[in-house]
Amino acid sequence: MRKVLFLLPVLVFLFLYGCSSDDDNAKLSLNKSTVTLNYKTTEQLKASGKVEWTSENDFVASVNENGVIEGKHVGKTFIVASNGTEEVKCAVEVAPKYNTYSEPILDFGITKAELKGRENRELLSETSTTIKYRGNSGSAASEIAYAFKDGKMNGAGALVKSSYSSVIMDFLIERYQAAFQKDDVFYFIDGNSSNYNKFVSLSIGASGIIIMYTPKN
Repeated sequence: MRKVLFLLPVLVFLFLYGCSSDDDNAKLSLNKSTVTLNYKTTEQLKASGKVEWTSENDFVASVNENGVIEGKHVGKTFIVASNGTEEVKCAVEVAPKYNTYSEPILDFGITKAELKGRENRELLSETSTTIKYRGNSGSAASEIAYAFKDGKMNGAGALVKSSYSSVIMDFLIERYQAAFQKDDVFYFIDGNSSNYNKFVSLSIGASGIIIMYTPKN
């Protein structure tokens, strides 16, 4: 009898406090595992508990304290929800609204041979320092050109038809960050002001709109 009386409060304690609730054991989760949106559009994420939200790449997409994602530039990243012990991720793609032309291959430093092996447009001309291709059928770009120094690609460009002047800025803005304007040339960068790899410039020429791509250094 004494043993029973001794064990009774222990058993009561175990029943009241010894078992965790289903909520305590519930895994952290999100209402969506993937999200696709466009530049300057938003999407709401919700977590199963209280979390802090972060983006792995704010240049592509940002997220606020309430889990609202905003598309910043075309690309892919992950939004992370963390409660301090667990974290879950949502794959985010910011898809383009404007597919005005297919941009040049932008792997600066590759050789001519490497470029030719990857470029599928029609070759127009070649010199010791340049290669020029015809733009794809139906593309806004009539020509795509590449520049070389010491056998390595150090620049690229696209000649865009003037008839696309109303959409070309939108095409660039959803992919790049506007940086500055000098004279009649608009400059963009492919990242935040403290972390980017290349410049993109837009100017108007006699034969069309000239888009130039050059490495940061």
